[in-house]
Amino acid sequence: MRVGLNIINHSIKNMAIQQPTPHLIALKYCIQSLLASDIREFDWVMVTLDNGSTCRESEEYIESLGDIEGIIPLRVDKNLGIPRARNLVSRELIDAECDYIVEIHSDHFFPSVWARPILEHLEKNLGIGIECSGIISTCPFPGAKIIDSIYTLPYEDALSLVEMTATRECKNIIRPGLVHPAIKRVEMLNQIGLYEEDLPVNQCHEDVEEVFRAKQEGWHVVINRNSFVYHHQYYSRGVISAQVEPMDQWLERLKQNTEFFIQKHGALWVWWTVEYNNMIWDALS
Repeated sequence: MRVGLNIINHSIKNMAIQQPTPHLIALKYCIQSLLASDIREFDWVMVTLDNGSTCRESEEYIESLGDIEGIIPLRVDKNLGIPRARNLVSRELIDAECDYIVEIHSDHFFPSVWARPILEHLEKNLGIGIECSGIISTCPFPGAKIIDSIYTLPYEDALSLVEMTATRECKNIIRPGLVHPAIKRVEMLNQIGLYEEDLPVNQCHEDVEEVFRAKQEGWHVVINRNSFVYHHQYYSRGVISAQVEPMDQWLERLKQNTEFFIQKHGALWVWWTVEYNNMIWDALS
C-alpha cells in the first residue's frame, strides 16, 4: 500500500507590517505533526505545492522540505486556484503509483495516531472511495469538537492539546459524510476523474461535486470517528481573505459555481446539495 500526501499552500505577505501571515506557523505545525504521526508506518510520498505565494518565507520553507527523503516540493508562480492546484499534485502522486491520496490542508495538525484506523478500514471495505477523520476545530462546524486556536501555543503544548482531545473524542462510529483530511482511493479517482477545473471561480463546491460523482458511480464516502485531526477551518477565508474580500463577495462566488453545477448536472444537483447537507449534519452530530 502506497500513500500519497497532497499539500498545497498559498501564503500572502502582510504588506502593512512586512511580516508573513499566520499561514506559515500553521504550515510548519502541519508538516511537523504529520511527519511525527503514524503515516510513517506506511510507504508514503509527499508532494507539497507552493501555489503562487507572495510570502517568501513560506516559499523558502517549502523548498527546504526537499531535503527530507520522500518529500517533493513544487512551486507555481501564479495561484492556480484550489481545483487545479490539487489536481496538479494528485497527478504527480498517481504517477508515483500511490494507492491512496490524502488531501491535507495547511491548517491541519495531526495527533500521533490518525491514519492507521482509516487506512486499515479502507483496506477491508473496498466499496469506500473516500474516508475522512473526525475534526477538532476552532470553528463551530456541525459535530466538531471546539477548542481554542493552537497557533498561539508552542508546538509541544499544541501537540499535547490535540493529542488529548483526539484520544478523548475517538468513537467506533462510521457514517456517511465529508470533511478534511480526506483519504481518497486512487482506483475511484481513476474512474470518476479529479476535481472539475472549468469553474467560473477557482474554488467553492469542487469537493462536494466530486462526492456527487463518486456516489453516482456507487462509491461510499464516510467519516471514521475513530480518527480525529485538528482543522482550524476556513483559516485563510475567515482570518486573512476577509481583509481583502468581504463575505458577501465570497458568497457571490459560491453562487456562480452553484449555478455552473446546476447547468452541468441539472435537477440532480439541487437534490444532491440538500441530501449532502443533511448527510453532513447527521454524520457529525
